[in-house]
Amino acid sequence: YILANRTFFDTKQKEDDVPLLQLLFDMLRCPPMLALMMCEFANSWGLYVLVTEGPTFFWEVLGFDIYKVGLVSSLPYLGRFVGAQICGFYSGQLTKREILAPLTMQKINVCTEFLFPAAGMVLLSYMTGNAALCVAILSISFGFNGAIYAGHTTNGLTIAPNRSGTVMGLTNGFGSVAGIFVPLVKEKIVGSPTACVDLIHRWRIMFAIPAAIYGVVAILFVIFASGEVQEFDRKEYKKKYCFLY
Repeated sequence: YILANRTFFDTKQKEDDVPLLQLLFDMLRCPPMLALMMCEFANSWGLYVLVTEGPTFFWEVLGFDIYKVGLVSSLPYLGRFVGAQICGFYSGQLTKREILAPLTMQKINVCTEFLFPAAGMVLLSYMTGNAALCVAILSISFGFNGAIYAGHTTNGLTIAPNRSGTVMGLTNGFGSVAGIFVPLVKEKIVGSPTACVDLIHRWRIMFAIPAAIYGVVAILFVIFASGEVQEFDRKEYKKKYCFLY
């Protein structure tokens, strides 16, 4: 059954013989691949804002006790876990019953994983007078981010079943670059203002940035995503001369 239903193509070439630079060049010229990279960058940006800067926001703006910040900061991830199970289930059912094509389902999930958290980030930045409501908004909105696993992550398997591991490595590595810039942007925008009103205003900008990135990248994925296996996935390269080419 597995051999009859697998989606990857047999190839005579071993992956150890593939020249990395040539493969990387072909992947970077592929619009669906670039759309995946941008999705991972956007998703990582939002998560890094929560991971590295979220506790500071809960403490400085919402006034949570420092000992409770860890628990409160984990709630959006709990929501994300629950959302992943729900989105994965209904996505599998809809595609299995051929109600929606896999690519259509992936595009819907990408819009779900980005647009709802984007709206939540903007909304909570204007609800800072009610700490419990802010936590609820963030936890619920990032529950929709769980659709990532049935969204652009699944699309990597669709466009490159042979080299999905390489696709994951490149997209995830590119997404991790966001971790370099988020703390720098936070320090530049938020800083250490003395006035409470100024602090809240700066955090609104801080949350508006990932919200904007989410929206733009969702549009890019809807336009450039593909449901077809890409050329770099089945291409057989000439034997490499050294480790890279």
